[in-house]
Amino acid sequence: MRLKNSDLIAGLIIVMLNIAYLLVPSGPVWLGTILALPLIFVLPGYVLAEALFYRRKIAGSHRFVLTLGLSLVIVILSGLLLNLLAPGLQRMSWVICLSVWIVAGMLVVVVRRGDIPGQPLRIRRLRLYEYVLCCLVLGGVIFALRYASEGVARQPHPGFTQLWMLPAEGSSCAVRLGIHSFELNTVAYHLAVTANDVAISTQIPSVLKVGEQIEQTVELPQTMHAGTINVRAQLYRLDKQGDVYRSVNIVLYRSNGQGDTVQCRSEA
Repeated sequence: MRLKNSDLIAGLIIVMLNIAYLLVPSGPVWLGTILALPLIFVLPGYVLAEALFYRRKIAGSHRFVLTLGLSLVIVILSGLLLNLLAPGLQRMSWVICLSVWIVAGMLVVVVRRGDIPGQPLRIRRLRLYEYVLCCLVLGGVIFALRYASEGVARQPHPGFTQLWMLPAEGSSCAVRLGIHSFELNTVAYHLAVTANDVAISTQIPSVLKVGEQIEQTVELPQTMHAGTINVRAQLYRLDKQGDVYRSVNIVLYRSNGQGDTVQCRSEA
């Protein structure tokens, strides 16, 4: 029996199946996980090891550890690269990046194998210490994956709330207020908005559920004279009375336009 790139053909099939899975709008999660495991932990390191050490005979256990280690290094470097690019760390960007790397490595392996006459494929039984080494590496990978998935979900992290204020679009004197709750449960708030220390009423709800976001345009009083207007918004949590939870302010400059119109712009 001679090795005729059957391993590369099997790897190419796995790559194509991962790409095909991306095209399925609602594929089963378990299937995507099974297809992703060899794409992440096996193929990147395997093709690199084949390209670098094809002329050398490496024991099966050593090749297994080398394949796994190189795969992890390639995946980490790919993640750092994807994090710098516009698409970011998404499933599609991961699959495309690893697929390009694997296919490019396969081409290098095919070229290198073409320079060496085919040799009989000899399969040697592993020794006891090699079995133990393989089991330890596999157990370490399983433990790392389980610890990473459960550790992130269980690590304590406090909730928080975002509060922002921007000038409203157009020439009217108004601001755009927004609140986004990232708290761990439903929270009751009190929002106080002032313009030059004059209270302004708002219609923003006082209770926000987890993940809820609201925005509202707040018109400034027309009775204010032209000049600088300091708009301040302070958010209080009713369960922590007396302490300002979030505070933002913006400075607007109000000027009289043509006729009876007024214009507001943010002060540089």
